[in-house]
Amino acid sequence: MAKLNGTAVDKNGDKSKYNIPQYKFLLDAPFRISHKCCDYMKKKPAKQYEKETGRLPIVATMAEESNLRLQKWLKHGCNAFDLKRPMSAPMSFWSENDVLEYLFKYELDYAECYGKIIPKLDKEQIEGQITIYEATNDYRGCQFCTTGCKRTGCIFCLFGILQDKDRIIKLEKEDKRLADYVLNGGEYDNEGMWIPTNKGLGYIKILDFLKENGLDIPY
Repeated sequence: MAKLNGTAVDKNGDKSKYNIPQYKFLLDAPFRISHKCCDYMKKKPAKQYEKETGRLPIVATMAEESNLRLQKWLKHGCNAFDLKRPMSAPMSFWSENDVLEYLFKYELDYAECYGKIIPKLDKEQIEGQITIYEATNDYRGCQFCTTGCKRTGCIFCLFGILQDKDRIIKLEKEDKRLADYVLNGGEYDNEGMWIPTNKGLGYIKILDFLKENGLDIPY
């Protein structure tokens, strides 16, 4: 509650970086919010497969993606075989730019939704302008970006939407039928909570509620 009220402090007595008072309104949202979807859609099937086959996972998580992943890598390394659920994370010390540079350098195939991998423009450069890296064909030290999606994940997930506000718009361009399913449908249950139906997830109601409270996500 202290984090939701914006009053939590760190060990130095400063306001915690984990304070999130801007999301307190979600306590009164007319829909349920949970991280359990990921458990049922991704984690439980993977764990069940491991149990049935005796195989262990190799994952592509990177330490730079979150403080939790960084701490886990610092403690266990890339091959965390001493965990209750042993796994290998060989890309832990890679950065996002390392991945883009590797794909670019070796001309490897990757999902079309990312668009093209190109050198990132400096702040003073104009879009479409040739960078020094392209002009010299020397990409050492270059920072790369994609022209399409920056990240992909579960199409139906709104967590992290503020870091990718055009996610629904992009989905409409990629797959209008699927976007319609995400946005439309839905109904109120007997407790007055907005829930999905077999016609769709009803995200229009959710996005409109967010907009009313200052979080404008286009669709």
